[in-house]
Amino acid sequence: SLPATTPIACVCGGHESSGAALVANSDAVILDLGRLKSIDFESSGDETLVTVGSGVIFRELVEAVKARGGALPVGTGPGVGVAGYTLNGGLSSYFSRRLGLLGQRAVKMTVVTADGEIRVLTPEDELFTAMLGAGSALAIVVDITFKMADASVVKGAEQLVFGFETRSQ
Repeated sequence: SLPATTPIACVCGGHESSGAALVANSDAVILDLGRLKSIDFESSGDETLVTVGSGVIFRELVEAVKARGGALPVGTGPGVGVAGYTLNGGLSSYFSRRLGLLGQRAVKMTVVTADGEIRVLTPEDELFTAMLGAGSALAIVVDITFKMADASVVKGAEQLVFGFETRSQ
């Protein structure tokens, strides 16, 4: 219902260190998607999929995935929004070594385009691939579906940290 030239910014999980979405343009309409808190699980053959609403933060997702015996390469900030993290790179230094980037586990995405069209995207869609890394610049994300790994991937992982005082040690 807004003119096509109206600037729009999205805030999802509520974590944004730069505050750019809130000050991007004084005339911007800010869409707070924080109430899109759904987390739904589905089994498809040997895979378990989890569909996450745009307002879900990592604390909520981690608890739900853990209860299902699964694992995802999540961010380490409990208040970080899952959708924003995924669309802006999604690198987890610890979990990505075993599970890849969170965006690489995405298999479906529901978005609203600038012309108001609701689209369900899959990796075969050009826009799906473009969304991973573009943030909310190309469309507004309603939800993202991820392929979960089994929790044993993380339980069996081991990381050793050694502290040294000098380079020669």
